[in-house]
Amino acid sequence: VRQYKERTGSSATPDLVNFLEVTGATYDAYNRLATFNQTSHRVTAEAAGVVNGAFVFDEGKATLHEVTVTGRTEAVFDGKGALTGYKERTETRDGTGVAGGWTETVRHDIKFHPLGQMVAYEAEERKAESPDLMTAVEWSGSVDAFNRSAGYVEIRQDHHGNGTLGPVSVEERTGLVYNGLAQVEAYERTPRSSDAPDVVTTALLLGLSLANRRRLAAQERRDTHP
Repeated sequence: VRQYKERTGSSATPDLVNFLEVTGATYDAYNRLATFNQTSHRVTAEAAGVVNGAFVFDEGKATLHEVTVTGRTEAVFDGKGALTGYKERTETRDGTGVAGGWTETVRHDIKFHPLGQMVAYEAEERKAESPDLMTAVEWSGSVDAFNRSAGYVEIRQDHHGNGTLGPVSVEERTGLVYNGLAQVEAYERTPRSSDAPDVVTTALLLGLSLANRRRLAAQERRDTHP
């Protein structure tokens, strides 16, 4: 699939609709998405429609119109054609074009599980509100016997424009529990920081549901160990 459009809605939010347009999709030698351009709209239902295959919007009727534009470019491949890196930029704005910020991520040294799940990468992240601040990221994950996420370790450190470095933060997610619909029901999250190396905080999140991409009921238990 190189391009497509779709319109979706939900009975939970009948007054809102979502429009998505994807173009320019390319893939690596193993059919993994390498580059694309994507524009999504979350908009008041009465202000949106489709005319001759094109999305049309009436801003005068739009109580809400969020636009998110994402472009993935500069894909890097290894000698076998496997994706190993890319640059991805996401911009937000309202329906009239007024900017709401951006984020930019450059990922490299990407590694995949033989079944296709991403299991490691390094990255540099930047945001509109602090363009001179770069956050370096190292991420490694694992999958279970059903090719679902089994957890991950993420290491982050801020690099300021004046050359100073922020503390190193490490977050580990383990103990993922899934229900019969393959939705995450619980996991354990353990963050640590180099500026408080003797403090370990463990948070156990229970009763999670990812249905409709919402957290329906969450209980969190925290234990801090000095």
